[in-house]
Amino acid sequence: MRCRVLHTHLQPKLAEAYQPLQMSQAKHVILNILDDPHNFQDHVAVYAATTIMKVSYGKTTPTSATDPEIGEARQLIKRFRTILRHGNYLVDSIPWLRYLPWYAPELKDQFERTRRLYTNQLNRVKLRMQSNEDIGPSFAKHM
Repeated sequence: MRCRVLHTHLQPKLAEAYQPLQMSQAKHVILNILDDPHNFQDHVAVYAATTIMKVSYGKTTPTSATDPEIGEARQLIKRFRTILRHGNYLVDSIPWLRYLPWYAPELKDQFERTRRLYTNQLNRVKLRMQSNEDIGPSFAKHM
């Protein structure tokens, strides 16, 4: 079902609904870069995280640079890059380590943090829908 929902909402005609959001966020990035050019990578990363949160969950963050959930989403992306790099963990070479209870408690912690972030976002969408608030276009609303 998720694939069908994502496929349905990524059609070119339906994706046009997100264009005003992308343009608005792009303008903020340009202004932020002009105000603080030394941190341009942070401005672009915040743009990506803010746009993804809005498209996925309908979440608008007026102060996105300091929003804790945007920070958590950025940390999640960094963790994924680390986790997906083969050989980064000893278990890649010694697979039976995964069965030891003491191995990689940080991976379990990262899993819990990730699950909490997604669960909180989905619960926010659910509560807003139950109170008939306009979320705008978002994937979570249709799932």
